[in-house]
Amino acid sequence: MPILTVSIEYSGNVGVFSPTNLARMSPAPRLSLVAQAMTAQAGDMITALRSNIIADGVRASGTWTNTVAVPAVNDTVTIGGRAYRFVTTLSAPFDVRIGATIAATRDNLVAAINGTGVVGTTYSTGTLPNPNVFATPGVAAGVANIFAMFPGTAGNAITLAEAGVNTVVSGATLTGGTNGTLIV
Repeated sequence: MPILTVSIEYSGNVGVFSPTNLARMSPAPRLSLVAQAMTAQAGDMITALRSNIIADGVRASGTWTNTVAVPAVNDTVTIGGRAYRFVTTLSAPFDVRIGATIAATRDNLVAAINGTGVVGTTYSTGTLPNPNVFATPGVAAGVANIFAMFPGTAGNAITLAEAGVNTVVSGATLTGGTNGTLIV
């Protein structure tokens, strides 16, 4: 079955969204598009399309902060049950390279969470994007903002933990997620 791709014009900007990149949209504006397509048995003709617009839902969020120096080798941060280990030599899935600076280390963690960056350089081979969250660099050099993949209260159950020196998470779970209102 083909994957549905949706083209949307919003405030004069056109974007093409597949299920993967739609899920990774930034949290602002707080708008979630859920599209479902059914295809005919013969050919790839789309026979039905249903779109629901859900507005005002808020993604749960939290932070990981690298405080005064880069993490020590083997320090970890666990997000939604997935442990990321800070190392200088990448050797196992979910290893994240300790950068020369706090900001570089933060950027490597963000890349590992999102599945972006250079595999084998910023994080190890075998590291998959986190299916429950995405991350963005914070304004401060050592802060990574962590957001639930989708708006809603379910994101409030995504766990955060850290073990080691020079790092802290905002709490035991992401917080602030609220359900939206179905408008179509």
